[in-house]
Amino acid sequence: MKRIFQAFLIFLFPISISAQNPTIQAIINLVNIDTLMFRTEEISGETSVTVGGITDTIRSRNRSKPGNELCFKYARDKFISWGYQVDSMTFGANGKNLWAIKPGMLYLNEPVIICGHYDAMPSAGTYAPAADDDGSGTAAVLEAARVLAGYDFEYTIIFALWDEEEYGLAGSSAYATAADNVNDTIHGVINMDAIAHDSDNDSVARVHARPPGNSEEIGDTVMAVNNDYNIGLDMILVNPGATYSDHASFWNHNFGAVLMIQDWEGDPNPHYHLASDKVQYFNIPYFHKIARLSIASAAAFAVPYVPSTAGVDEEHADEIRLYPNPSHGLVNIRWQEEYIIIQVVDMVGKVVFTSPLNNQAKSFALDLSSSSNGIYFVNLINGNHRIVKKFIKN
Repeated sequence: MKRIFQAFLIFLFPISISAQNPTIQAIINLVNIDTLMFRTEEISGETSVTVGGITDTIRSRNRSKPGNELCFKYARDKFISWGYQVDSMTFGANGKNLWAIKPGMLYLNEPVIICGHYDAMPSAGTYAPAADDDGSGTAAVLEAARVLAGYDFEYTIIFALWDEEEYGLAGSSAYATAADNVNDTIHGVINMDAIAHDSDNDSVARVHARPPGNSEEIGDTVMAVNNDYNIGLDMILVNPGATYSDHASFWNHNFGAVLMIQDWEGDPNPHYHLASDKVQYFNIPYFHKIARLSIASAAAFAVPYVPSTAGVDEEHADEIRLYPNPSHGLVNIRWQEEYIIIQVVDMVGKVVFTSPLNNQAKSFALDLSSSSNGIYFVNLINGNHRIVKKFIKN
């Protein structure tokens, strides 16, 4: 059976109530709007690119145009310049997916995928800038690769660019099918498609989730990151989510995935699939916010790696009994040794509960009924000694 989600994670945070992981905050701070805009201008043909020593312009990324292959080579060279291992997959007559790999420190074969599609519409004519759909997502994938190059994570991260999304999600479907066929594990997918249009300036954006795999947990993580790190978006969690972009290819194979997208239902882009889909119509601060949220959510789900586990007793974690697990919020906890603090941490590193313990106590009734559904970690602490146990609230 495919292992859709395994999260034996240990958070090593100071014993204080803090809503933020400093590594995630540092990553958010590094996401640069000037870089995002410049990459989108290159991808959409506003600015020329130099690939293999030759300067040219990506006039159209439609699968039938030379710019599609030029964009592939442009992105490949960027990934390589940041030190990544790069791979690709051909499919159909001319389709070609591209991705870069950042190996995880603990879970090498359980990647978090952050992705977008680099192909474009319209198919007719010389120009298909497709700046919003999906030059914005492609630029954000490249920015994620640039920013995250300097950090280590427990889970492998794959920065993926799919081809032929505009033709039945062909590229992502080929990848997800291949992964399913060899029984691969995918820790989660964050797909960015059209993330720069906000004509009414209301900062509304959507994350689409459904039950397959751990999709709902990924959606909850996105919502938590937006709130805990003050990204500034008015996020709407859509469940059941739409199936019109590459995340749906992963749902079809029971992999966890979400779609990050502008408020398409409430504020659709009038330049969709037209030659007028250009960066001049971007809401630039809004683009910056969604890119920050998407990249930070991927980083949180991949879990920033803490190299030292001194003081954490993994061997004796079974000494903690949690029941029921999963739980609707009321959890009974029993243990054997003496501990002086109980602490509960969520997936993004926020301490949601902490309490002193009588060192003679060997049990505790925890009530997280008012907390969001998702994965939590109970920490029992005595000085430098700590035991961690995972539980799921549903």
